[in-house]
Amino acid sequence: MIYELQLKGFKIETISVNVSPIQLRNSDFITRLINICEKNQISPSLLEIEITEGTLIDLYACKIKTLDELLKKGVRVAIDDFGTGYSSLNYLTILPVNTLKIDKSFIDNIESKKNKAVIKSIINLCKSLNYNIIAEGVETKRQLDCLLHIGCNIIQGYYFSKPLPVNKIENILKEKNKFGGFQFE
Repeated sequence: MIYELQLKGFKIETISVNVSPIQLRNSDFITRLINICEKNQISPSLLEIEITEGTLIDLYACKIKTLDELLKKGVRVAIDDFGTGYSSLNYLTILPVNTLKIDKSFIDNIESKKNKAVIKSIINLCKSLNYNIIAEGVETKRQLDCLLHIGCNIIQGYYFSKPLPVNKIENILKEKNKFGGFQFE
C-alpha cells in the first residue's frame, strides 16, 4: 500500500509500527524486518519502530545492540507512552532513540498547570537532545492549540481521524494541507 501511495505522488515521511518485547527478543527480528521492507518496497529509512518506555527499560541490557543495528540500517526508534514508566532521565542520554511520544494521559489533562509544565519541559528537553517529539491522544482543538503554542508540531490522535480502512487513507492524505502544514500521525 505504501509503495502505491508513493507512486501516486504522496510523500510518506514515516511509517510507525508498534513492536512487542517478544518480537524484539527474537534473534532474527532485524532480518525479518528488513525482509518485510524489501518485499513491500519500503525503504527502512521510512520505518520507525515504537517501543513502550517500560519495554525499552526491561530490554535495555540485552537488546541495546539490536536497536543500534536497526539505527545503522536507517530504521528509527521511538519511545512510546513516554512519561508513564519509571525510567531515569539518564536513559535519554544513552538509549539509541530518535523520537519520544508523550503519553495521552498528559494530553488529557493539558489544561492543568502542572501537566502543561511537564509537557513543555519534555518538548524542550527533546529539542535539546535533537529528538522528534509526538503528542499522542490529541482529541480536541483546545489540546491541539495548546500543544502548538508550547512548541509541539507532530500530533497524533482522533482530532484528525480515527483508524481508517486502507481505501480511506488516500482521501485523508489529499486533505492533509487543510490542517495547517504540521505533521500528524
